[in-house]
Amino acid sequence: MAEVQTLRVPRPAVVTVLVILTQTVGAALLLIDRTVWLGASALALFTLAATILAHPFWRERGGEFRRELTTFLEHLGLVSGLVLAAVVTQNAERAGF
Repeated sequence: MAEVQTLRVPRPAVVTVLVILTQTVGAALLLIDRTVWLGASALALFTLAATILAHPFWRERGGEFRRELTTFLEHLGLVSGLVLAAVVTQNAERAGF
């Protein structure tokens, strides 16, 4: 919860519970191969929102700018992979695979 409090979001305890639920349920949906598109989409949206909140590289200078930008771009790579998983599995389900 300390990590959430540093972001100055309202109701950090509630946000912490929602973070844990999103990550747990999203990962479980991916692992059990049920509604993968839903789990991947939830994790992608969460990761994108968390990345924008936690890694505002545009506010930094020097070394801190580079660190935040690198982390931001790494997280965007994860979001891209999750979006790809959501699209591919949704299309496969529609095709009957």
